[in-house]
Amino acid sequence: MALSPNVVVVAPGELITANHLNNVRSNLDRIDNRVTAAHTSGTWTPTITGMTIGTGGTAGVSASYAYAAGILVIDVAAVMGTSGAAVTGAIAFSLPPGFTPARINATMLTPLVVTLTPGAGLNIGVASVTSASTVTIYAATAAGGYLSRQAITATTPATWAAGDSFGVQGVIKGTFP
Repeated sequence: MALSPNVVVVAPGELITANHLNNVRSNLDRIDNRVTAAHTSGTWTPTITGMTIGTGGTAGVSASYAYAAGILVIDVAAVMGTSGAAVTGAIAFSLPPGFTPARINATMLTPLVVTLTPGAGLNIGVASVTSASTVTIYAATAAGGYLSRQAITATTPATWAAGDSFGVQGVIKGTFP
């Protein structure tokens, strides 16, 4: 980044002039523009598969993101409504448009915190980036002293019903235009 060629140097006893301050402001504006250009944030409406949100109650989906320095931070939440809601299989959601994950591996867990609330319980989940635009969430289960993942179904990790929800927060490495 090139700063103003008019480097602000004030000799002892010299007065700071408006020209000095304008040069400082110009340099700070250039720095601010570079930082702002390297960071983006916003909301998106993810496509949810494996879950019909339905209507009524507090039904809905919210999703926000922030991206900087090759790291996407996401926060996705979905709440099933009181009418027409159902879990039909593996729950997945789309990533923000334009984001390209650095790795796609259905067997590698992504550093995302997943909470599942079927059947009035609180369950921990795990997630994987399963395609260039999709994250799939799973129920975390204990198997032989280790944590493993289990595909979500209408009854896994418990029976899903109206008002149940999932939330995913975390980071994914990749690129954003």
